[in-house]
Amino acid sequence: MQSFLGFIFGNILSSYFPKITERQKSAVSNTLLSEAWTKCLLVLELLLGRFDRRRLIFALRKKHSLQIQQQCIPSAKTKPLPVPEIAAADISPSKFHQITNGLTSPVVIKGFLRDSDACNKWGLPYFQEKLGESVYPAIKDSRQENSENKENKVELIKVRDLLEGISRGEHTYLNNVTQIFADNPFLIEELQLGKLASLMNTKVTNGDCFDVINMFWGVKVREIACTVLLRETFLQYCGTQKMAVNRP
Repeated sequence: MQSFLGFIFGNILSSYFPKITERQKSAVSNTLLSEAWTKCLLVLELLLGRFDRRRLIFALRKKHSLQIQQQCIPSAKTKPLPVPEIAAADISPSKFHQITNGLTSPVVIKGFLRDSDACNKWGLPYFQEKLGESVYPAIKDSRQENSENKENKVELIKVRDLLEGISRGEHTYLNNVTQIFADNPFLIEELQLGKLASLMNTKVTNGDCFDVINMFWGVKVREIACTVLLRETFLQYCGTQKMAVNRP
């Protein structure tokens, strides 16, 4: 479709600008396509009339969105930049402020929270034992596409059933995971956020110890991945995530 539209744009340019070169025509056509692609879909929608236009238009928009996302994903051959590391034994409040002041890329404080209960205890069996009978709203099979013809249904589910489903490879989205920490303050203590607060020269209590806590139950690693956002500092305690900033 884009090649066809590019051909049309090229012919239009040639009729108005006879002296334009093929290279110039290609550059202008690509620019017009990048800006006019969505508008072309709307025109196509009018031309299709009632011939299942909603499904086709949705498919075309999705394809265009995936193409844009693919352009933003680095090649598999691209080597990731090394993340700077500092040993926990070498860190202090002044050193922490020095290395993070104005920093826009992650830094790893290796082993800083290695002794925390979150690192040593958390996992599927531990959460089954401690939280198994707790009930929270969840969306089953969260891989379903949120299209015009499908809906994601929310239902109450026990944490035990949720974790057993994950062990079988099911995909479930747990809504409002922060509520787990509000209902079980012992989890906050196991995170040892006070140790991090002392490093940042700030105070932390159970009432305001975190801005956002996200808990991810991963299918591939079959374990808990907990990421904490504390005053714009990210922590990852266990599990595996693509966007991990630091780890014990």
